[in-house]
Amino acid sequence: MMKRVLGWVIFALVAVFIGFVVWLFFFKGDAAPTTYAPPDRGESFFPIDLQNGIGREGVLNPDGTFGNQNPGSNIIPRVRQLSQVPVAGAVAFERPTGSSETYISDQGVEESRAFTITTFRYIERATGHLYEARENSLTQTRLSNTTIPKMHYAKFSPNGEYVLLQYLAEDEETVETLSAKVTSKSTTSPETFQLVADGYALEGVYLSQNIVSADIGANGLSYIIKNNTGGSSLILSDLRDQTKRIIHESPFVEWIVQRPNVNISTLTTKADSRAPGFAYLVNTSGGAPTKLLGDTNGLTTLVNPDNTWMIYSVSRGNELDTYAYSIKKNETKRLGIKTLPEKCVFSQQDEDVLFCGATDQPERVAYPETWYQGLSTFNDNLWKVNLETESYEALLIDKEEVNQSFDITKLTVSPRDEFVVFVNKKDLTLWSVDITKARGVQ
Repeated sequence: MMKRVLGWVIFALVAVFIGFVVWLFFFKGDAAPTTYAPPDRGESFFPIDLQNGIGREGVLNPDGTFGNQNPGSNIIPRVRQLSQVPVAGAVAFERPTGSSETYISDQGVEESRAFTITTFRYIERATGHLYEARENSLTQTRLSNTTIPKMHYAKFSPNGEYVLLQYLAEDEETVETLSAKVTSKSTTSPETFQLVADGYALEGVYLSQNIVSADIGANGLSYIIKNNTGGSSLILSDLRDQTKRIIHESPFVEWIVQRPNVNISTLTTKADSRAPGFAYLVNTSGGAPTKLLGDTNGLTTLVNPDNTWMIYSVSRGNELDTYAYSIKKNETKRLGIKTLPEKCVFSQQDEDVLFCGATDQPERVAYPETWYQGLSTFNDNLWKVNLETESYEALLIDKEEVNQSFDITKLTVSPRDEFVVFVNKKDLTLWSVDITKARGVQ
């Protein structure tokens, strides 16, 4: 009996095996293939904005896919639009990649050099959200997602770690100013605010309300407030606004402050083509201001970080002229381009080099107020200017590489002069130009 049962079991197993082999070779191809979807491991650290395509490669297509589907679309263009929406300000800085190379120096010594990557960081104007992009990727990442509407002004420290923000309060009259740090650690106190986004935050302190003008440097702030006498006070402070001190007081209020470096601030009267303007240099250690220029209608200025050159524009009726003043030589020369200093930025590598947006034929209007008010516009080329040799190189020609006309403003340049980043005043979008590539080459 046991032998008969065992025989039937063996027969059944053999039949099953033969059936499996027959199915494998003759019927499996007719079945629908099984698909495997890998689990979502959360490798994208920051949230994905599906509406704007943020946090994915490229932009959001109408069909819901991400990125340009054309072959070779992942190539980074020389002239690149970094934002689709208006921005309040931006910065280009370098971030270590974690890898390095070893080389032999000119002195025959073996040295190691860390690799870095240029990173673009900007503030969205309508929402106050902080975004980031990189030179080697089309991805844009949103770092903060708490909304502060009507962000008017954003100026970053050179390393992108701090940002000075100004916006209108809910009463539509009060100007709020704050200095914030991009941080991955969150702490709170009654004097601080936080904009938290999944472990990252903008964290900082409010400054005085209704600040007239403000600027940020590598390690400090300069800003102007109205004082009790009806005039104004120039205040210097650290980035956390804890060591503030008054270094200059004036009976006038309408000043524009700049902080070219840690040792100086500059004061320029707010410009109007109908009124003479003045510019002064203020040493942060104290003492009386040094007059740089005066009795100049429509005066607006830009001083380089080395305190060796000042760019300024002059308005004569409906004519605009631009000059370079050598502070160390006490000499002035007229530039071969007509532009406003607000449309320029100095090189981070060469004190004599300047990058500017300038049009071939500026409109015959009163500068700079018509441009400030949006009543006039520029169709700019981007120029590299050597002030010492008086040489000019066109880096971008209007509508040459992209079907876009630019009114260039709020410029910043990367630490090694590889990228010039600017806001197009026509629509306030952000653009970058890789100036290491020849013009017209993508």
